[in-house]
Amino acid sequence: ESADRAARAELDVGDCVITQLQIIQGNHEDLLRFLKASAMWLAQLPDSAPASKQEFLTFLEGGFEAIPLQKFGSLEASLAKKVQSAGPTASKIAREHAISVEAVRRQAVAFENFIAKNDIQDAVLLGAVTDAGAWVNCHLGAFIDAAVDATDLRRGVYQETWPWIRNFYSTGQSYE
Repeated sequence: ESADRAARAELDVGDCVITQLQIIQGNHEDLLRFLKASAMWLAQLPDSAPASKQEFLTFLEGGFEAIPLQKFGSLEASLAKKVQSAGPTASKIAREHAISVEAVRRQAVAFENFIAKNDIQDAVLLGAVTDAGAWVNCHLGAFIDAAVDATDLRRGVYQETWPWIRNFYSTGQSYE
């Protein structure tokens, strides 16, 4: 199955390549699981660079479902320890990695706190404001679809950089 995803279709449309994605639809609980799995997955990647485009697309198309979440609660402490142990000698790329993982972890925690305290149906219709900012896309499919559109990933744009990854998750949250 993952080999099929890796060989996903790309359509040539004029000067543009359109990547056909199989975006999983889901509710707010699925989005929360995706965000937690994203933080865990991104944390285990090497500092040097995020996943390749194919690895990232496979993750988006359901690969995140295989990521165990048992250690999500200790991720904040693990990140802090990693940053502290690296100290001022940490490379810029290592700092960008930690910042990116922490940004996604904060999104997950803020979203989890919001859905625990609020009526998610109102948030879907009206949007939501959390410690991680405003949310427009409170369901899994809407979040991924918005991020894919806002970053032009559907058109084949992908940068193997931590700032690009942060932007993907940020726009998934707030892009209309």
